[in-house]
Amino acid sequence: MHRTVSICRGNQITVLETTGSVARLNELSEEHAGDCLLVSTEAPRSQSWSETMSGDVEIAVSLPVSAVCGTVLVKEIGVALASLVLCPTLEIEVLLSPQVRANRPAFRNVATPVEDLVVRTTIIKPDRVRWVADTKVLSTWALVSGEDADLLPELAPNVPGDESEWLRDQLQNLPLRQLLQPKCSSADFLALQAGLWQVHDFLDESHQCSQQIEGEGADRNGDYWHAIMHRREPDYDNSKYWFRRVGQHPVFASLPAVARQALSECSDPQAAKWADRLCPANRWDAFAFVDLCQAVRRSEDSPLGLAARRIQWAEMLLLLVHSYRCVVGTR
Repeated sequence: MHRTVSICRGNQITVLETTGSVARLNELSEEHAGDCLLVSTEAPRSQSWSETMSGDVEIAVSLPVSAVCGTVLVKEIGVALASLVLCPTLEIEVLLSPQVRANRPAFRNVATPVEDLVVRTTIIKPDRVRWVADTKVLSTWALVSGEDADLLPELAPNVPGDESEWLRDQLQNLPLRQLLQPKCSSADFLALQAGLWQVHDFLDESHQCSQQIEGEGADRNGDYWHAIMHRREPDYDNSKYWFRRVGQHPVFASLPAVARQALSECSDPQAAKWADRLCPANRWDAFAFVDLCQAVRRSEDSPLGLAARRIQWAEMLLLLVHSYRCVVGTR
């Protein structure tokens, strides 16, 4: 991915160059004493950065207007965990202060060096990172736009490749107990870990966590992650077995609105029928969603497949936040 590197002076932004080289990113950040802005979009958006970088802030992350899911995650679970699970469609802008570049090289030679830097900094020094939203969030669980759905996690993903090793390393070494200081059962804690692995397609690691807590914990969150894992494996009958074990889950209450919105924006002629199957009497039918995922297994990039991926992403975010609340005692 190419990144635009710019220099900021208050509200003035001067574009230097566009580069995909990690070595060049480090060179550019070392050459300039001022604040350095990196974006994954073609050009930086208009943004007032002077107040954002006041005090001890080392990194500022600007979320685009459509990124309400990311904004809510930051508010719900804090910057350290939110940085790990931000929607992959987010074309974020990252502003670096000279403090960050004092510890050279800032960027590691990984697939997504900017994201890696944000994650590393937020985990080590969460109070030094500021997240800036371009809009007030009114809808807590607003969907990722349909235009971006093809970049969302797949319904039946492949095993993550070498490009995700940096993320595997971060998740394996995440000081989660230190970050959260949980006052909960070990089952709730493992359910949250299962969710963190699951949203990044590490199905085996997620499975190892959920298998340890079968039938345990608040609202059986681990069993819910277990059911999602088998749905994505894909082993649809096994997924339905675990959804029967889950029973009615608090997350289900939010899913009918999510599904109806995603399917109302879908051009597939079967979308309305699927909406009625998923949400009979405005209740969530987890088994019907398993059937939908199976129906579009070989056509995930079709309009109906992309709608299912939008629903799945919202479902995982809802369950992740619920699992987090159970850990920190705000359920």
